[in-house]
Amino acid sequence: MPSRTWRETVPTIVAESLRLTRSAPAFLPRDRGAPGDVAAALARAALPLQSSDPPPAWLLPHQGRSHARLLAALRRFGGALLAEPVGSGKTYTALAAASTLSGRATCIVPAALVTQWRATAARLGVPAEVSSHERASRGTLPRARGLVLVDESHHYRNPDTRRYRHLARWLVGHRALLLSATPVVNRLSDLSAQLALILPDDALAPLGVPSIAELRSQQALPAAVALIVQTDAPGAARPEARSSTISIEGDGNGLTAGLATLALSRRRPVAALLRGLLLRAAASSPAALDACLRRYRLLLLQARDAAEAGVRPDRASLRRWAGELPEQTVLWQLLDDDADAELDPGDLPRLDALIRLADAAAERPDAKAVRLADLVADGTRTLVFTASRDTALWLRRWIEPAAAWCTGEAAGVGHTRMPRASVLQYFAPDNEVRRSARLPHVLLATDVAAEGLDLQGAQRVVHYDLPWTPARLGQREGRARRLGARHRVVEVVTFDPPPAIERELRQLRILDTKRRLTARARLAGADLDRLRHVLESAAASGVDPAAIGTLEARGEGGALIGLTLVELSSRESSWGTTLCWLPRGGGVEHDSGIIASRIVTAHGAARSADPPDPTELDWLAEAIGGPAAEMLRAANASRLPAGSSALARRLLRRLHSSGRVAARNRDDLLLAALDRAVRAAARGHSAGEALLVRELVAAPDRELLRRLTALPDRAVRAFDVRVAGVVLFRPAGVRLP
Repeated sequence: MPSRTWRETVPTIVAESLRLTRSAPAFLPRDRGAPGDVAAALARAALPLQSSDPPPAWLLPHQGRSHARLLAALRRFGGALLAEPVGSGKTYTALAAASTLSGRATCIVPAALVTQWRATAARLGVPAEVSSHERASRGTLPRARGLVLVDESHHYRNPDTRRYRHLARWLVGHRALLLSATPVVNRLSDLSAQLALILPDDALAPLGVPSIAELRSQQALPAAVALIVQTDAPGAARPEARSSTISIEGDGNGLTAGLATLALSRRRPVAALLRGLLLRAAASSPAALDACLRRYRLLLLQARDAAEAGVRPDRASLRRWAGELPEQTVLWQLLDDDADAELDPGDLPRLDALIRLADAAAERPDAKAVRLADLVADGTRTLVFTASRDTALWLRRWIEPAAAWCTGEAAGVGHTRMPRASVLQYFAPDNEVRRSARLPHVLLATDVAAEGLDLQGAQRVVHYDLPWTPARLGQREGRARRLGARHRVVEVVTFDPPPAIERELRQLRILDTKRRLTARARLAGADLDRLRHVLESAAASGVDPAAIGTLEARGEGGALIGLTLVELSSRESSWGTTLCWLPRGGGVEHDSGIIASRIVTAHGAARSADPPDPTELDWLAEAIGGPAAEMLRAANASRLPAGSSALARRLLRRLHSSGRVAARNRDDLLLAALDRAVRAAARGHSAGEALLVRELVAAPDRELLRRLTALPDRAVRAFDVRVAGVVLFRPAGVRLP
């Protein structure tokens, strides 16, 4: 028998303001079931919504499951983010979603991956228009046809960039799928900014998330985010990582102490910025420090000449000096655009002495380079990632005569330049080109090769320099840890910064802090991984009808419940089921570890206890009433106009004014268009829609009326809450009060 609904007990229109009475057990499931069967049904209901569309034959099983979930999210919300690990085949999954949903795709990808995406789409038979991030930065975007795919979407985590604004405005009215193995780079706002590209701000309001923008300030993201962010790739056969660390004693190349003698600037923020960049170069190699010191010397000479002309170096000058090291931890915005950097020309004599020392140091391998040479001497195909172009080119002298290299400007083998694609091909999966033993087995690369490329022929990844984010570490390792690799294990070797430099920069501590962000964002974590595994395992058995199961258990009593949010329409549809634990002592618990434990206990119960008596049913109804009413209140409150931004309120006032004129003129067509525009303006907006609202507010009356349909319409929805099932945990020999 189907479960009873919340509205059968209390009228929906006033449900938010009523408490359950003793007659409330009527909305509880009437069937009784075995605890294992009920737990399986709850697990199945709590899994993300899935489409029934058959996946393309070229998808692997784990990709087929992701394909089903993404289609459900795209149809429900209009946007989704595929955040599965590097190397799990996101390109194939995304193209499959585009093929099923619209028959074609428009892809925005890093310039280095344009050729790869075109070739993959052609091989799979998916019509695709492929453009680059770089063209998006210039505002040159193709006509969007079919599903929009944005690869490496973490490049669009800053709403203040031109790249972000151009893409946001272009995406208005289009379904889009973002792809990034590392959507959280520095802070939780990275994720909310990307979601704002593809979803209106109130997209998750029916699920108790009033605003996507406000997610940035939360300690942990709500579970509802999992409906639009696909993170796990169960069954993805990627190689495992075997990690080790190499520590270099001393201060690296012996030049760190000399950097402390430089005054750099009379402004503390500027001095700290410059010192950090110099220390980063010193940690990399003598060649990197030499190049950095020379750039700083040139900057000082320019500053001296500029001062004589009455001009001072500003933030732009410092950014040009930073060159290839636009450090992610440098808060450039804290420095005024036109503020005087107040560089200290007294550094010039000391700087000349340091450059001579760096020149001499660069003529021989330092301890770090010697350790690397020893490591790669075994002939294992190895990817070595550095933060500095100068370091990558300098290492060619000490590693092997025919080491391959790849930077943002060029690529080659030894001292011979070659096409970038030809160099990278040496580290693709085994093929005919590897039959020659004389081919290079080491690739020295800057992070230009750390995104999207298939280099799974390599069996070792070396972090010669540490980046500032775990996201970058994951991108580097993902070049070798990918589907299609012939080996089962990839060795990952990390060179820690010299102790003297680590005390100044604290890179290891920063990386550790940022690693915890993914758990806070519900994108990773032992409890979450266990819950996913438990739900997948338990869902494989049992029956679907909602029921109450009872078991006797040790410890605290309570109830495991599932609450399903249902949209009321011509065809009722589920928005997903939330699992809660209701302790005997009161309250509501959503912790994933507790939920997983209760599912395991219930699913493994050998037999059922006696059915609940009337007193226990009353307790259940009272305990369920709180979370059910709260869910219903949040869902139906989302129907009310938001219009929260000042610009949206200004637009609404103009639309209402035009509506009064249209009513006096009995212009029914204009009234209908204005009604639709008011409905759209009053709801939450995506980042692109917010930009459009700004344009409409500034538009003259005639243009405003002409563009009434620019904002996508927002359907008005009504919701109900239903109990998907209950497992009553009764302490042995005890009846719940």
